Amino acid sequence: MQLPAFIVSYAGALLSAPWRFSLTYLSIITATSHDFLTRGLQKKYSFKALLQFFLESKLLTDGYLIIDETDVDKSFATKIACLGWIFSHRKNKHIFGLHVVVVAWTNGTMTIPLAWKIYNKKNGKTKLDLAMELIGYCLFILRLKPKAWLFDSFYASEKLLKCLIKHKQIFYSQLPKKRLLNNHSL
Repeated sequence: MQLPAFIVSYAGALLSAPWRFSLTYLSIITATSHDFLTRGLQKKYSFKALLQFFLESKLLTDGYLIIDETDVDKSFATKIACLGWIFSHRKNKHIFGLHVVVVAWTNGTMTIPLAWKIYNKKNGKTKLDLAMELIGYCLFILRLKPKAWLFDSFYASEKLLKCLIKHKQIFYSQLPKKRLLNNHSL
């Protein structure tokens, strides 16, 4: 499988562009026309096909898998499923939106989101349950072999750690302050 020329040009430009940029700037970097980039952005691409390309090309080897969550503020939306009042640690207040649990691959320079699950209190699954599903997806469906798994102290639960140990996975995480080690608080 070969990536469309637009994806190659656009991805290369994004990786070399400063924080704020325009399509005109990207067209100069890629030596392509502004119209080529505009038309390319208007097309629909298959995320699964792009992921398949990365897997087949062995581009997702020699890296780490990150589990994290983010909140998506949808304060002005009314018709999107799973929306509700949630606490945003990023904004340090309650917002109307949703929580998304994400798994991403990184090699320290580049980070690529691989999969995500929307957290919904009503379906009975916790964020940890969603993280476990994402781990299973990466190990058994995508068949990735990361150098290690990275996550913050929220995901360092006994269940998740035992799962990674069972599958002989290396992981790095902070431990929650409330965790006991040899009956002493961390």
